[in-house]
Amino acid sequence: MTHNTKFTIKSLMQQCVLATTVLLVACGSGGGQGDEESAVQAQAAVKTTTTYIDGRAVKGVVVNGRVQVYSIIEQNGKSIKQSEAFGDAVRTDSNGVFRVALEGDQRGNSFVVEITADSETTMKCEALSGCQDLQFAAFGETFSPGSDFLISTVTQPLTLGQVNEVSVTAFTHMARVIAEASQAGLSEDAIESAVVSVEEMLDLPAGSVFEQASDLTNSEERAAASDAQLAVSLVSSALHELANEADWDSVAEVLVHISGRLTESGELALTNMGATRDVALDDLFYQSQEAAEALILIESNEQTKANLQQFSANLNESYDEVVTESQSITPVQITSQPVAVSVDEGEGAVFSVGVIGSGPLSFQWLKNGESVVGENQATLTINAAGLADAGSYSLKVSNAVGSVVSLAVALTVSEVTRDISLSWDIPTEREDGSSLELFEINGYAIKYGSSEDQMTDSVTVTGAAVTERVISALGSGRYYFAIATIDSDNIQGRFSDTITVDI
Repeated sequence: MTHNTKFTIKSLMQQCVLATTVLLVACGSGGGQGDEESAVQAQAAVKTTTTYIDGRAVKGVVVNGRVQVYSIIEQNGKSIKQSEAFGDAVRTDSNGVFRVALEGDQRGNSFVVEITADSETTMKCEALSGCQDLQFAAFGETFSPGSDFLISTVTQPLTLGQVNEVSVTAFTHMARVIAEASQAGLSEDAIESAVVSVEEMLDLPAGSVFEQASDLTNSEERAAASDAQLAVSLVSSALHELANEADWDSVAEVLVHISGRLTESGELALTNMGATRDVALDDLFYQSQEAAEALILIESNEQTKANLQQFSANLNESYDEVVTESQSITPVQITSQPVAVSVDEGEGAVFSVGVIGSGPLSFQWLKNGESVVGENQATLTINAAGLADAGSYSLKVSNAVGSVVSLAVALTVSEVTRDISLSWDIPTEREDGSSLELFEINGYAIKYGSSEDQMTDSVTVTGAAVTERVISALGSGRYYFAIATIDSDNIQGRFSDTITVDI
């Protein structure tokens, strides 16, 4: 015979009480006919509009690239990219050109435009020596840039009724990254400041970052390119020449590294001292000059050839300047390494590193080789370590002439378990209201778990008069408990309502 009994679990640790939650729903009165007419009138007054963004994606020309647009919103006083895309993705055409239609009146709004790659995406090789990404492609041929490829831009406030043109290049992406790491985020002023930073850092003509990109592999486009467009194209080509070196697997990897460097310090190193792989300005200027010299040999347009010769001379000056400046800067050295730490769950942990080096220093803590967001000081403090914090920690320190990385040391976090004291009242009646005698009870079954749908752990309590049980060695988290009777025929009844406790 099964006894379906009523239970009240009266104590769980600090007398956790099983309670019923009552949801109150407020019902408003219905609107009258006048309200309905007003709603219809208001709806009729809404004017449907469409705002267009026209653009081109070039790192060489990106074909069948996925174009997605994201709104910029304000959060805690900072302009940030909204996580969900605005509308559906579109693709670039064979010339890297795209158009995005934004429903509604978007006048005055700015957007992030991102170009990513999938299995359908290809890119023209703009490196004179060829591109050796996932497969080799000669200058002007296409190849797959890989799924990690990303370039982006931030639009100016949009205008309705005229074309909103954007250029998406590695350099608009750099400006976006620098602004995003600033206190203001992706505000109009922060973007403007970031664009100036990129142009000054790379010795590009003023205003060149937002110029429509040109295809360096196309002789007609080279001839029609402005000085700014040609300068941007040469430095863009140099990025791919760097990607061909042994340190890198693809141009996408180079761009990811540049983004990380700009997020950490807002600028690229003047020179790479060789302690870690890096993209440095001396390498970029050198490779850009090499690209200009190689193009001069194949260029048939005399004016374009003259422009390339002038750019080659300018790039040589830029190279000499960064080399001279770097010679006055002391490279970073680590004077004391971090020490491994072992703590119990919930305790604090501290890592610190001693460093020397001239000029502004930037710091980035790494966990298992990946950047820890927001940890940009010489000391890393974890106030209450959790199991998820365990891992290998190191510090990357950078200045204008390169970066060094400390030894990696372990943070070991030991799980702390606790005992739960569970108590209950002896049931005196069945669910139908009839009385239940003590001799009709053999004991109790308790089930529990970390999910209400997965209460897979259980214990059996023998004896009708036993009203307490300790559940031992539970780790941190939320637990769910329920109890049922086991009658004198060893038949288990229905479980009680569930109670929860956080450990």
